[in-house]
Amino acid sequence: MKKSTQAGARNLTLPIDFDNGRLSSLPLPEWIIDRLGGAMMRYDQPDGKPRLYGVREWVHWVSGSKSRNASSAWSKLKTKLFQEDEEIKVSLFWIPLRIPTSGGMQMVDLADAQGLYQITMRMTDRSSVVRGVKEYLAKSGVIVDTQRLKDSPLSMMSVSSPLSGIRKRAMEQEHVSRIHMMEALEAAVYFIVQGWQFQEAADTVLIALYSRTLKNLKAELGLGSLDLLQQHQPIVAVSYQTIAQEMAAKELEDRAELSWEEARDFIYKAAKFIGKQVEETSRIFKIDVATGRPLLVDQTSQ
Repeated sequence: MKKSTQAGARNLTLPIDFDNGRLSSLPLPEWIIDRLGGAMMRYDQPDGKPRLYGVREWVHWVSGSKSRNASSAWSKLKTKLFQEDEEIKVSLFWIPLRIPTSGGMQMVDLADAQGLYQITMRMTDRSSVVRGVKEYLAKSGVIVDTQRLKDSPLSMMSVSSPLSGIRKRAMEQEHVSRIHMMEALEAAVYFIVQGWQFQEAADTVLIALYSRTLKNLKAELGLGSLDLLQQHQPIVAVSYQTIAQEMAAKELEDRAELSWEEARDFIYKAAKFIGKQVEETSRIFKIDVATGRPLLVDQTSQ
């Protein structure tokens, strides 16, 4: 675990000059905090996954908070997010982890770079510092600005297809089924489920249905890390995911005292049953259900 110890007054002179950020060798979140004159906890995961950062410090500096309590801005924002959007509880923007700090072992809200950007998008634009950071992130192609956000797949509201009403309903149902599955997972296991386990549970469904993870599917469709997969899939794929997640929730809801591995196996078993129907649909209609792309001839003849 690495914790930044940099001190110094934050740079609140506006406009904040972020134009040369690409010339910095620092990861973007660290460069932004450095440019603001702040300090932020950094945590390198032992499994080689992306570096995590202290959400508390990020929100404090990016919000331009004048509070002496570095936790104040994040505490208020987190409460607001919970009140406004139930999905935030399983959306994986941040992960509470118990890690060693200078004050001993503590539970800390951490997020990777993408999680920090997602949180930033939901911060008020009343702060000139927030506006400056959002503008820089938008120019860098990292997040959408306030105006474009209204039409972003993240809003789940705007679809250019004539079937927008049908797609919207399908995505809403998939969203609800995902929450059901995550809630059932939390209730079934005998320990606190970590953020990465929520992500692996979601990936387990996709693997059972399509033999691919979220990252694989986004790469195939040419999507960015902040794009919503369901916005770019065939409606039938979104519907199959809904069914699989509901079946997984059903498998878990009457169980308790499971280990993480046992719970994951139940999710896979339930989703794999639906996956057999996906395979048959692909064979008959000669399409890859997950992406909507035509199957190759040699794939359909097997």
